[in-house]
Amino acid sequence: MTSSPTPPLPIRLFRSEDEPALRRICYQTAWFGSSMEATGADECLVSDLLLLPYLRYTPETVWVADHGGQVVGYLTGCLDTVRLDRLRPWILAPRLFRHLVLRRRLVQPPTRALLRYGLQSRFVHREFQREATPWPAHLHLNIAPAHQGTGAGGRLMRHFLQKAKNAGSAGIHVTTSSPHGPSFFEHYGFQPVLERKTPALFGRPPQPWLLMAVSL
Repeated sequence: MTSSPTPPLPIRLFRSEDEPALRRICYQTAWFGSSMEATGADECLVSDLLLLPYLRYTPETVWVADHGGQVVGYLTGCLDTVRLDRLRPWILAPRLFRHLVLRRRLVQPPTRALLRYGLQSRFVHREFQREATPWPAHLHLNIAPAHQGTGAGGRLMRHFLQKAKNAGSAGIHVTTSSPHGPSFFEHYGFQPVLERKTPALFGRPPQPWLLMAVSL
């Protein structure tokens, strides 16, 4: 007697009560696809930097994979990257003041390492953004380690691809420094556009950092 196939994980739009789960998954996957826990970096600071602009400005293009009421993955998307990049400093400034000054995180070595990484990577980010102009939308995709390989990432990807098509977007770009990122995105039609190196971070040497894009 054969067992029934596992049903695909439901995908739904982000709700405000999902935020703690998204922050945890973000922290578990933020270090080149691995957890930040060994680095000692502050979880709230890391998740603010990576998630907050999307949760506050583009919640209508944030989806989650739901496993029995538990969020096990998410996609943060944006249809207008240029506008979000202009707003990002204003969204993050109050939170950075809270972390760095009021909570005195600036004196901690992991925080200084993150800030140094952000400053060094900004030059590559700007180059990527210039090259990505023909593909104005972008996304970030993260799945909890225990649920990777379940198909949740593909279902989230298809939701955003359809959303971008329906909105009339010319295309989508992504950046990835994860070892498995390029092959995953190629499966959905993304092609390499430009490759650079990430700065070193927490003793990890520079990694390949790839800009990929797909036209819609």
